[in-house]
Amino acid sequence: MLQRGIPVPILIAVAIGCSKKPNETPSGDSKGCSDIVEATDPSTAYTIKLRNPAKDDKTEIVKTRTASETSRTANSTQKREEKLRFEFVETVLDTSPDEPRPTKVSRAYKVAEQTDQNAELKSLSYAGKTVTIEKYLMGYKYMVDGKSMPVTEQIELNKEYTSNRENFDVMLPKAAVKVGEEWAVDLAAIKALSGNLPFPYHKDRSKITGKLLRAFTKKSQQWGVIEWKIEIVFDTFATNGSPIKGSLPSTVTVEGVIDGSSRAGKTTMTMKGTIDHRDMIGHEVGTTIEGTQEQTLTPVN
Repeated sequence: MLQRGIPVPILIAVAIGCSKKPNETPSGDSKGCSDIVEATDPSTAYTIKLRNPAKDDKTEIVKTRTASETSRTANSTQKREEKLRFEFVETVLDTSPDEPRPTKVSRAYKVAEQTDQNAELKSLSYAGKTVTIEKYLMGYKYMVDGKSMPVTEQIELNKEYTSNRENFDVMLPKAAVKVGEEWAVDLAAIKALSGNLPFPYHKDRSKITGKLLRAFTKKSQQWGVIEWKIEIVFDTFATNGSPIKGSLPSTVTVEGVIDGSSRAGKTTMTMKGTIDHRDMIGHEVGTTIEGTQEQTLTPVN
């Protein structure tokens, strides 16, 4: 998410599998896909369950994001860009049935890079170190080598831990579905993707639709490809009475274990939309927001 101007909603999803070549994996390896067995019975219905983190889970995670925000007026164009890359092994130390996220984890960071306000990709202070994240009072505390993480570097973790983002449970179908079957998702689930939006969305014109695109087994686990089409429409007014119109369409694809037995998967989401509004002195501004986020989860034995 860009830290100034109109925020970019967090981009999420999952995409792992083989390419169209019979024995080739997405990374180009020629092994691994022989374990995949495609579903052939179109009448089979699948109860979709995505596993949430559990105590003692140990997972290798790679997360990348590129995002930009371009604002155009009659006389100027301004563009802000963001990139980040995190590589770490996360160990879940404690959980609570009353909390949507683990109450304590440790993350051993191999890579922690993010652009600064000058759009330069910089290594963060905790790269190569272990970060402990723990529930504390109404929020979380982030410790590095026994000391509090710098406040400016807590922003990304706060967005992850203090919101409903990535809570996919509310976006899953209530009943078993077949390959090719669609379902409507309650608009309240928008918070699972973006947290608090910059403006109120139009409830009649905005929608989220889910669809099971594919089902297959891999190493005795049930995998599937879920696609969500999200259309967030804005048609409202700012506090000064000026109109705000636009949309943020995006597609979320989830390809991973859908029987709840593993967190394995790779997350990807892309989004591009435009919002027309006025700045503080009344000039018309067209803001284009676009970005891609990917996150790969690989369980560590």
